[in-house]
Amino acid sequence: MDKLLELEEPGWQAMSSPSPTDFLERWLANNALMVVPGMIIDRDAFLEAVTSEPPWKTHHIAEPRIVAFTDDCSAVLYRVTAQRDGQPPYVALVTSVYVRKGGDRKLIYHQQAPTG
Repeated sequence: MDKLLELEEPGWQAMSSPSPTDFLERWLANNALMVVPGMIIDRDAFLEAVTSEPPWKTHHIAEPRIVAFTDDCSAVLYRVTAQRDGQPPYVALVTSVYVRKGGDRKLIYHQQAPTG
């Protein structure tokens, strides 16, 4: 379980930094899809969106669970509480699916289901 969390946590750390793009470009599979509140976006749209949003000030991952589909495909599911400056906390149930490509695990699917 720790291995997938070691992949997921740096994504939140990157989105909490002023310049997340370099990390996110390496982290995401080329055909990655994200389901975020109100839309389904691809890798390029996600990269564009995170550069236009303010970074997260805080985030906390809780209740992680891992589902291994195959040796090369696994998901991490968890509850996240995150907050940006001047905004209320964002609480969501998250699913991130990773695939092994060329020896590295890449994020191929990410979904956020807000709880509030």
